[in-house]
Amino acid sequence: MEFRELTVSDFDQIVKLQRAYKISIGEAIPTAQGLSCLKEKFANHEIRFFGAFDGELLIGICSIVKMFSTFRYEYLGMIDDLYILTSYRRRGIAKQFIDYIFKNEDCSTLGIFCSDENASVIKNIGFTFPIENTLLKIE
Repeated sequence: MEFRELTVSDFDQIVKLQRAYKISIGEAIPTAQGLSCLKEKFANHEIRFFGAFDGELLIGICSIVKMFSTFRYEYLGMIDDLYILTSYRRRGIAKQFIDYIFKNEDCSTLGIFCSDENASVIKNIGFTFPIENTLLKIE
């Protein structure tokens, strides 16, 4: 398994996995407008993507946004999407992926948004410090 930061030239592969991810969690697939916005933010380095590869095949993606946090007065990386193709799950890839990102990203802390049904999986790959009552306002 190889892990690396993705570039804009990988965008079409990212879109394929983004669509598979959204379908797997029961959300609508990204619109053309949404993908255009994502590509712009990605090209401007406002969001970063990392990929997990089996040879040439992209089998996992992780998106991360870095921000300065007053929680630890250091950089915090927030993971919004972590997706591994179904046929590659239960092999420890997600944990290896997160370990790679943690070692290669200039962040002292990684956080992740996850649903209640995925919380146990996320804890198993090393996210063990809950911050209670994180609430989002979505327009």
